[in-house]
Amino acid sequence: MATSVVVWDPSGDLRVGEQLEGSRSAAAAASGVALLPIEPRLLERSAAGGYMRLSYGRGAQFGLPLHRRGCMTLLYVVPEYDRLSWAARLVPVGDEEPIGSIRLVADSAQAGTIRAGLAPEGPAVDVGLLGELVDGGWVVRGSARLSVGVEGFLGLCLYGQLRGCAVEWLAVSQHS
Repeated sequence: MATSVVVWDPSGDLRVGEQLEGSRSAAAAASGVALLPIEPRLLERSAAGGYMRLSYGRGAQFGLPLHRRGCMTLLYVVPEYDRLSWAARLVPVGDEEPIGSIRLVADSAQAGTIRAGLAPEGPAVDVGLLGELVDGGWVVRGSARLSVGVEGFLGLCLYGQLRGCAVEWLAVSQHS
């Protein structure tokens, strides 16, 4: 049975980090809860194994016009599972209309991390297409194929440019 982890619940009924299976997971997703797929066995490998969520206070800002790295995180990964999923909450900043794009990338520049191949499944998130605010922000998502030869800490970050919004939190999971 597939397992998911709660990364954000606008109602506050479910706690961040709570694991859900089957029909509970489907019902939560239908009610607007942001979930990521997880492999529960990986959660026992490391404090950063299987799933990681970091908050950035009032939000990490990227700016324009240049693309840059931000929201650095890491995840303890193993070769047996070849997918990463991610979700991030963007919140408006200032009076400007949100524009720009972001995507999750591997970040081997972080100290003590391994190298890996990361192939995004789909385009970067275009914040100009986000639409109406949902509970004061937007939850954006993405996924990627992962190719790693050894287990270890994989550095990850968001890469892009944003104006008019900031990243409140970023969550990443490894799964099959």
